[in-house]
Amino acid sequence: MNGTSSNPTSSTVAALAQALGAPAAFLLPGAEWDDLAALTVYRERPEAREVLRLMQGLEVQDILEICTMLREKRRRAGLSDDVPAIPPPPPGVDQPRDGRPRRLSLEEAAERAADYLEGR
Repeated sequence: MNGTSSNPTSSTVAALAQALGAPAAFLLPGAEWDDLAALTVYRERPEAREVLRLMQGLEVQDILEICTMLREKRRRAGLSDDVPAIPPPPPGVDQPRDGRPRRLSLEEAAERAADYLEGR
């Protein structure tokens, strides 16, 4: 991906996803693909894919009842009710930073360069 193609091949997307340790769908545009935890379960658990297929055609209330039942099962198993969309990194992995610092304006950069050259 050198920036010349706006439509990468599926093998490029798959390789990038593998390098990032994320499902390829996580790299797709749109907020519906931002739930890394759900995408990981979908990729790794065929039983979860079957549950999704079985929910096809059900009313919203029926799906909400299934969610309530799953939350109760998680509670009984000692798991949290809430599963974050993007799980925290495992121990030993660098924690995400707040972002890179603001770029200096041309004037600020010139002032810094002058200070450096003058030994200030």
